[in-house]
Amino acid sequence: MNDRPAENDAQPIIAGDPSRPLATLVIGCGNPLRGDDAVGIEVVQRLARCQLPPHVRCVDAGTSGLEIVLLMRDAEKLVLIDAAAPRQRERGQPGRLHQLSAEEILSRVAAHASAAAVSIHAVRWDQAIALARALGGPQPAQLTCFLIEGGSFAHGAPLSAAVEATANQLVARLEHQFTRFD
Repeated sequence: MNDRPAENDAQPIIAGDPSRPLATLVIGCGNPLRGDDAVGIEVVQRLARCQLPPHVRCVDAGTSGLEIVLLMRDAEKLVLIDAAAPRQRERGQPGRLHQLSAEEILSRVAAHASAAAVSIHAVRWDQAIALARALGGPQPAQLTCFLIEGGSFAHGAPLSAAVEATANQLVARLEHQFTRFD
């Protein structure tokens, strides 16, 4: 018997005071059943246990890209965290951290856009951000995305040591930013 929840049984973690105005929203994405793909969720779970200011909220969005359109509409700042798989022709470096701006995310989506690649049933978070921008609805003034290169995406695997180390560093960095400068 498997003690891990099914992917669609996971409940999103929401930390922060919903009665206070939302300044910063931290969204973790990924599949908790696929090794390093869970790193975004792990980071928001750890941040949710920190003593963050009430205007900071942490949300586990799992693999639901479309949900991000709704979640981010009231935020002034959006911080998104996810795993990155190495490109097919490149040799990845598990644990390497990439920081992307909104413009970089939108240019990547545009570069890889095709009608065949987009399905309402499989919208990625980057496509959701592009969709929100195209629809002209409310969206954060500032968006930052942290991608952590994964090494193992095997079903049932834990985070690899390199990804675990980077996740810990990113939690410390964001906690420091939110409690001292945000």
